[in-house]
Amino acid sequence: MKWTSFLRTVLSRNFKPFLFKGEIKKLEFEKLKNLGLYIHIPFCKKLCSFCPYQKVLYEKELAKNYKDALIKEIKLVGESLETKKEIESLYFGGGTPSLLIDYIKEILDTLDLYFDIKNGIGIELHPNDVDEDLVKKIKELNINMISLGIQSFDTGVLNVLGRKNINYLFWACYSMYISKKDFKYLIGSDLDDMFYLELKICEILKLIKKIDGGYVLTNKGAYYYHYIEQAYTTQYIDKMWNISRNVAFPDKIKLS
Repeated sequence: MKWTSFLRTVLSRNFKPFLFKGEIKKLEFEKLKNLGLYIHIPFCKKLCSFCPYQKVLYEKELAKNYKDALIKEIKLVGESLETKKEIESLYFGGGTPSLLIDYIKEILDTLDLYFDIKNGIGIELHPNDVDEDLVKKIKELNINMISLGIQSFDTGVLNVLGRKNINYLFWACYSMYISKKDFKYLIGSDLDDMFYLELKICEILKLIKKIDGGYVLTNKGAYYYHYIEQAYTTQYIDKMWNISRNVAFPDKIKLS
């Protein structure tokens, strides 16, 4: 049995694999807490064959038309709200969102009319596009999270993907806090009651530390969390992307 399958079985209390269904349901987001917003910018300078996401080649006029349509969509949704909606975070993904960096302020100003962003604003960047001018613009926009699509440090893999070899000193930092209050709200059960044995084992192994209101990862725990998270991510991306490249909206995807 794979480690990912073992942990899924233990944590979910179920031998069945995760099953993602392509059912579209109306999201009553006004009632949701800890809500995050995602804005898709579908433009790229070059279309990567391995990427399953919605994307088109960048054209200046097409990009402007998309921005105008996006602004109208935000206003359409925002004007339907009874009050200004509090959200945790905002993320610009793609595509290559930085291609519309000069339009981001207008988008943010429109969002600010209807949404109150409490925490971070993130943006996805292509490594080849990162320069001093772009970083300055990101800072001026108060964007405080970036995601670099490096894909791999292996030259052979990058050649297969059609990417240039760019050397970065790349740090992945994990800080994880499990709130008992939030767990109770989302799941409907007490964290300590539901996962008493697992939490106790992790404490004994010094993977987590108990604090007021919940638990935090230790440095040792963060290391192993990173290892496991990468295993899940690799499996998830490999299966999801391979299926999505052929079928945009599959009926279901099984992840063991």
